[in-house]
Amino acid sequence: MEKTTQKELDSYFEIECKMKNQDRVIFETYERKNELESLIYNNKEKLGSSYKNFVKPEDVQNLLTILETANTWLYEEGQNSSKGMYVEKIDSLRPHFEPIARRYQQAEELKESYYLAQLALDQLTNQLRSTDAKHSHITVEERTAGAEEIEKLKQVFANSQKLQATIAGWENPVTSAHEVNNHVKELESKIKKIMGKPVPPPPAPPAPPAPPKEDKPNPANPAGSANGAGDKM
Repeated sequence: MEKTTQKELDSYFEIECKMKNQDRVIFETYERKNELESLIYNNKEKLGSSYKNFVKPEDVQNLLTILETANTWLYEEGQNSSKGMYVEKIDSLRPHFEPIARRYQQAEELKESYYLAQLALDQLTNQLRSTDAKHSHITVEERTAGAEEIEKLKQVFANSQKLQATIAGWENPVTSAHEVNNHVKELESKIKKIMGKPVPPPPAPPAPPAPPKEDKPNPANPAGSANGAGDKM
């Protein structure tokens, strides 16, 4: 049996590397093709559902045409295309649909932030109403001031939500989930400061009464001398 030469080993290794690279390219091409297919299908479906309120009505038909054109290419000319062509088609669709997806995501996050903010404000209100002995030193005035801050923020949120309801979904929102969360954090810090006020030290005990003063005899007029003078005839 002839011994395999180094040149042959190198040749086998090169062939193996080429095969692995071909497999990788085939796999990545298949992935990009599936990504394009999903992008077309998902956006087409969402334009009639979750994205509906975030696209101008006059733009919907144009977007559907863009998707249909991409879909036709995919199942005809692009059926056995290259990875690069699939990536190019994906990149051409993204500028049309990523802004819509972003507006939708912002609206969902804002909705959730308002819900969580309401829960947080309710918790802060309960903290101010605490009857726990460790909070007995918190004055009514301090608790009232905290409650007023909560009501102010509730009104801010109510006004923002009312204004948002008048704005179309494809326009910029009046606020963001980040801003709502920051407002809540600031208020939580204020309430924590109120309810975390240190318990004042107990009053100092009263000073003991001073001992009674003793009458000291006057050396210039001792009591005995006065008595002796009274006995003289």
